[in-house]
Amino acid sequence: MGWPEERINRAFKLARAQKLDALLFFSPEFVRYLSGFRGEGILVFGLERGFLVSDGRYLTQAREEAPEFDFRLSRSWLSGTAEVIKNQGFEKVGFEAEGIPYIGFQRLRELSPGWELFPLGDELKTLRMIKEPGEIERIRRAIEIAEKAFLEIRPRIRSGGRERDIALEFEYAARRLGSETLPFDPIVASGPRSALPHAIPSARLLSDGELVLMDFGARAEGYASDQTRTTWLGEGKGEREEDRIYQTVRAAQEEAIAAVRPGVAAKTVDRAARSRIAAAGWGEFLRHSTGHGVGLSVHEAPAISEDSEVILEEGMVFTIEPGVYIPELGGVRIEDMVLVTEEGVEVLTSV
Repeated sequence: MGWPEERINRAFKLARAQKLDALLFFSPEFVRYLSGFRGEGILVFGLERGFLVSDGRYLTQAREEAPEFDFRLSRSWLSGTAEVIKNQGFEKVGFEAEGIPYIGFQRLRELSPGWELFPLGDELKTLRMIKEPGEIERIRRAIEIAEKAFLEIRPRIRSGGRERDIALEFEYAARRLGSETLPFDPIVASGPRSALPHAIPSARLLSDGELVLMDFGARAEGYASDQTRTTWLGEGKGEREEDRIYQTVRAAQEEAIAAVRPGVAAKTVDRAARSRIAAAGWGEFLRHSTGHGVGLSVHEAPAISEDSEVILEEGMVFTIEPGVYIPELGGVRIEDMVLVTEEGVEVLTSV
């Protein structure tokens, strides 16, 4: 097998470590990561051969994008997968637990007399956690597209602008500049609504004397970016509680970034940001972890959280995004993406 050999070998190694005969992958991200196939289907990894189960819509595409895998045509992917497992004599089969709904698991179990199913979760997350140079370049490209789009529409972030119009203009700019899709719907939240970490852009008009939070990203060759900026409209900057919150969040982010280097626990990075915000008296208003991995998924390992067991390694890419969200007042989040390097850390986002 040649595409991509290193990734496939890691999957084989995982299967052997778990004493499994085969691995099943369902999510588009894992299917693409391990085979190169960008369509829909199920990937079956035996210890010596790989199979791609899909339907006739993807026959030509699968042969072009994943020539190293045996393509099995089936109207029912689960039935086709069960047939492959039966024909290959697999007995112990691990599967991507987060990639299949429970009803799908039930159906797979009905189709699997004679072989055992073993759910895999955290074990699989390690496969994509360390980014290869080519992956990092794609992430850099996604960031470049997103930042160019943000700079293009930034003049629209002014009094009288409408949240959802700004979000729509960003999406159009990002797609025009080369983003394949968007990894998530842009967030534009103003005034008290900026206290909603994942606010849906509304018809609300922006006004002077309030915060505007914008979370945005782009996608390049499958890889995502994720970035948040918070701004203040009009006069009064430096004289309001919102500005003190902003300065605290900024300092918390800087301290968290400074803590990033190989060998450091992810929870230590989270603690650096969390401690600074708590010391300022806003600890209860930090309502999420400090960061998350970004790659083919916009949220993937490693988690930069207080309960994470991950030790940082060179090649990991993740966000650092502390935030403070005070109901009826507003919220501040500053989010950048970083790369763990041999020497320490590189901040990938720059706008």
